[in-house]
Amino acid sequence: MTFFSKHPATIKDNWIASWHLYRKAFSQTWLLGIIIGVLLAISTSVPMVFNKIYGSADSTAAKVASFVLSIVVVLFMVYLTALMLYKIYNVGHKQHMSWRELRKIINGKYMRIFTAMLIMFAIYFIGMILLVFPGIFAFVLLSMVEPLILFGNQKVWAALKGSLKLVWGNWWRTFAVIFPLVIVNFWVGYIASSSTLNQNWYFMICGNAIIATIFYPLFYSCVLVMFNDLKLRKDLTK
Repeated sequence: MTFFSKHPATIKDNWIASWHLYRKAFSQTWLLGIIIGVLLAISTSVPMVFNKIYGSADSTAAKVASFVLSIVVVLFMVYLTALMLYKIYNVGHKQHMSWRELRKIINGKYMRIFTAMLIMFAIYFIGMILLVFPGIFAFVLLSMVEPLILFGNQKVWAALKGSLKLVWGNWWRTFAVIFPLVIVNFWVGYIASSSTLNQNWYFMICGNAIIATIFYPLFYSCVLVMFNDLKLRKDLTK
């Protein structure tokens, strides 16, 4: 089956292609999803653990541990999500690369990806402060930065500008394909966290692991399918 169309597709067709790509790639990405979910859960459950150990989640030790752990989690998250994205890309293009080869590619582009993620986070943060919608608008506009770095071998600023050019004029189309997943993931994660708030920390880890295992491969499948579609549309305008 062809996951990446050779002609611009409708939103519905892109969703269908994303779903089939997700199903094909899931068996090779589920473990990464579990690791990502566990890392996220650990970073959010640190105050709970320290509360039991020291009797207060607001202690200096808890604050320092939370800060350090958050940085470590972000570093690993950027790496693991890039690895997942590249693996799904390989599956979609029927390329066979070992994990060692994939890690070598990600290692060579990691600093570019990490720098771009920091810039994007700052933009999202400012946008969310400005009544939420600017943050959503920026999120969609910059959603193709990582694929441009990984598969277009672009530098940070070139990838940022390249994503703007790809998505501009197709913002609603891109939004309709990738953003519903973000909303669903947010609310499912919120409900799961709320329901386990007074439970043991390992319930939170299990819940986050399950959610991440389902969400991240599907999200990046949608990003890759949309990335292909936007490139086709840009080529038609040349």
